[in-house]
Amino acid sequence: MYSVLEELTARFKGVVAELGEPNYRINSFASKGPIVVAWRNGPPWIVVDLKTEGYPSRRFVGKYLLTGGNWRHPEDKTPLDLYRRELGDELGALVSGLSPVIEPFADYLEVHSVEQHGNPNMRKVLPETRGTIYCIASVFSSTLEGEELQEVFGIPTTELNPESLRGRIKSTESGVAVLTVEGLLSGDINNFAAGDGIRLKDYLRERYGIKISVRTPHGKSIRLTQTTPLTPYAERDSLPYLRLNPLRVGTAPQQSPFRKV
Repeated sequence: MYSVLEELTARFKGVVAELGEPNYRINSFASKGPIVVAWRNGPPWIVVDLKTEGYPSRRFVGKYLLTGGNWRHPEDKTPLDLYRRELGDELGALVSGLSPVIEPFADYLEVHSVEQHGNPNMRKVLPETRGTIYCIASVFSSTLEGEELQEVFGIPTTELNPESLRGRIKSTESGVAVLTVEGLLSGDINNFAAGDGIRLKDYLRERYGIKISVRTPHGKSIRLTQTTPLTPYAERDSLPYLRLNPLRVGTAPQQSPFRKV
């Protein structure tokens, strides 16, 4: 069975120089991804979150994030379960009655300090890392047919544009934005947080042959060699190192699996 820990341990000597963090840890799992509106006769539009005031990671306010969330519920057995629930929770009105095609894309290690994510409470939640988040993020895509979405929302063709679609999408957790390939290619749309611009860049290049450029993200985003969307969290060798673990009652001192390197 593929092991994230084995891969990162094998790569660690190179990774540690990049991260500058010898007491390297994994302390969370997440699932996220772009919502792709695919048109028969044109490039896709991309629906993403636009974080608004009140979001705990204050440095992410006003920036784009891929739709998704962190693993907090034991009923989410796998990254795919987590992604499906987050998609329904955040954008239930969008996907209700529709059948988005969900596909796994890639897994990443993302690293963000308090200075980068802006949530000082993380220093109390994750004292061993001084609030730095080390997250294994599983990235998926959800594809909807644009013409079907247009019909569901009743948007006349003469009024069809990203803004008219955005105005009909309701999220329970944040604002939303509808991005165009033209805007991404021009560089006018480049306000991503948490390394999600890197992940969207990888996705568009590999799935559509579209090459966009994005600014270097705050923190680090390191792509892993495999994605494991159906591997249960309970079977992951990195699970014991989580301080906050939905499958365990209470918290535990967090250990680094890489001290031996």
